[in-house]
Amino acid sequence: MAVDLSHNLEKLKLTFNNILLLRNDISNVKSVITTQINHLKTVYGELSKNTTKKALLFSLDSFFFQYKLFSVESESIDKMRILLNNRMYCDYYKLYTLIITYIKDNTEDLLDESLEFRTFPLYKDLEPFQEYNIEDIKNIHIDIMKYINYLYRCYESKRENILNYNKKTRIGFSISNLLNTLEHENTVLHHQIILFVNYLSFFHISQTKHLKKLLNRMNIFNEEIEENMNGNHVYSVDDVEYTEPFHKFETESKSEEVPTNDENSQTIKKETALSNDISVEPKTSEKFESKNVNNIPESSVMNITLTHDNDTVVSTDLENNSSTN
Repeated sequence: MAVDLSHNLEKLKLTFNNILLLRNDISNVKSVITTQINHLKTVYGELSKNTTKKALLFSLDSFFFQYKLFSVESESIDKMRILLNNRMYCDYYKLYTLIITYIKDNTEDLLDESLEFRTFPLYKDLEPFQEYNIEDIKNIHIDIMKYINYLYRCYESKRENILNYNKKTRIGFSISNLLNTLEHENTVLHHQIILFVNYLSFFHISQTKHLKKLLNRMNIFNEEIEENMNGNHVYSVDDVEYTEPFHKFETESKSEEVPTNDENSQTIKKETALSNDISVEPKTSEKFESKNVNNIPESSVMNITLTHDNDTVVSTDLENNSSTN
């Protein structure tokens, strides 16, 4: 335990130093970006003052828009930087509060050492863009490491006492339950120390990941500004490249939703065939016989005979509208 914990704490010191170096690199790149954007703003101001023609002012609008794009992107990046700074202080502040609360609640079971707990600026969850001093972050991290070391010393002292307890008292197996209880309490302390160390380890890993991502984004943005400022090419219609219309995905989506004419005709044929196959048979069989009505004069009498199972015959005179059963 002694070797492992000391080794782990040393690793945490190194990773925290790397985090501070990343923050320093981010601050340096931020200064470069700010200087370049301010230079663009100055140049635009000088050009606009020395230009009175509307056509020239119209041409400067594109230059001002480019400056505005860089300015908005810079503000977005800086907002992310402040958010990460805020979260870093949040992590350490809450862990620090957790550790000192544990120490105060278990004073009787720990070493009798005079401890002074420093007071740091209160973290406010409702102010995620409040920027905290880097010195406060450093100091609170130093105190976290100090109190973890203190808890470790308490664990080692109790562990030594348990090993030597039986030798000093010479009472024998009758104090087995006492030793088991002391061992249990010290094991709880051991796991609590490991938990605090793992909390801190996770904070270091996540902070390093986010800061590296932010630094990479800032470097790419800085290169974009430099490329724009150093470009001397004057663009014209000769620089326009011909490209195919960007309708590929739109056309494919429409073809999936709307069926073609062939599909419509096939669907109609299937529906027609299905309707022809459906027939409703009456309960009684009926035979309908008729003569060719197209060749009968209007004055002629046309009879329609209906036969129901050869039982009943109904004769209807269409001219006289009379029926005989």
